[in-house]
Amino acid sequence: GGFYATVNGQPRTLFNSTEKFVNFLMENYEGIDSDPNMFKQVFPMTFELENPVIIPGEQIFVEGNDIEVIGIDDATSSNNGVFYNSEITTIKLPSTLEFIGDYAFYNCSGLIEIDLSQCTSLTSIGERAFQGCSGLTSITLPSSLTSIGYSAFGGCSGLTEVDLSNCTSLTSIGNYAFQDCSNLERIVFPNTTGWYCTRSSSDTTGTEMDMTDPEQNAEWLTTSIYRIYYFKRNA
Repeated sequence: GGFYATVNGQPRTLFNSTEKFVNFLMENYEGIDSDPNMFKQVFPMTFELENPVIIPGEQIFVEGNDIEVIGIDDATSSNNGVFYNSEITTIKLPSTLEFIGDYAFYNCSGLIEIDLSQCTSLTSIGERAFQGCSGLTSITLPSSLTSIGYSAFGGCSGLTEVDLSNCTSLTSIGNYAFQDCSNLERIVFPNTTGWYCTRSSSDTTGTEMDMTDPEQNAEWLTTSIYRIYYFKRNA
């Protein structure tokens, strides 16, 4: 896994070390001949896993090249998400972020809080992206979010409430998204009607669900038989 970014407007998949990133830029962009230590200061990319971890975004100019981080890449296997099983406790993600890939923060048990409210371009959180983050006590999601992936927050036993009321664009929640969130008591939905649960995202029919009651929502998505279902909303 690595970071997905645009370099001078062209999409690239970045690598999981500052050195590899520098080598990539030096090989592909004329005029870049800086050493990795400079990049660690100007464009830290969080590879050193310092706390708090900060991923830069917006428009960052390095040797005249415009770089934006727009996503955290999918893991290519279950054990190599960008922050898989790491010891980070705090992270700041850029407003330019558009997606968080599969397994990105898998089993980061020391992660305490995730505030994505400034990520106003974020539309999707991938499969198992935060699964096993048992120390997570608070998540704040942006209004731009449209989908939460399979088991994205599975095993986040520190959560007691998830407030989705700001997520007015949300239309899909993957199977097992909140399974084993054993202390989760409330899930607040922004739009309480038009929701259906189905076996999979490809199903065209399903059981209509009224998501008005936050306590009932939490039970459905964490412990009841409905936790295994895919939830989707027809706008």
